[in-house]
Amino acid sequence: MPSFGLDPWDSIPVTFSFRQQCRQLLGNFFHFVENLDPWWVSIANAVDGIEETCLSHLLGFEYNVGIDLLCAIGLAKRAHSQNPLSTVVVVAEWEKFIKEEEFGDIMENINNTKVKKKGYYFLNYVKKQNLCHHPIDQFSNGSI
Repeated sequence: MPSFGLDPWDSIPVTFSFRQQCRQLLGNFFHFVENLDPWWVSIANAVDGIEETCLSHLLGFEYNVGIDLLCAIGLAKRAHSQNPLSTVVVVAEWEKFIKEEEFGDIMENINNTKVKKKGYYFLNYVKKQNLCHHPIDQFSNGSI
């Protein structure tokens, strides 16, 4: 079998599922960015249609790819009966993820905030002691 420069399958711990590994990688990413300037990002939907406000953008993905990742690891779900194009944030899974990754000093729990009468789920990705504003402050005064 030819080698493509990838790690062999036996280097992947068999005790973790693919979903758990992806969640762990996402956790590693948040630990990597924890010292950046305090900021909130919308988990599933871009605020006012501005992609830079969405977690997918922060992760470096196109919007749909980021949402697919969040759905694959159980932090979001696609569609429901009233709106088949919607994305639903699974708050209980985010709370579990924050606890699993020991983000108590980095992240607040998921914040549900309305901006211009539309609801969004936000998360912050910096140390809590550096966070000095709420999502509504960040998004309602034009500082997007």
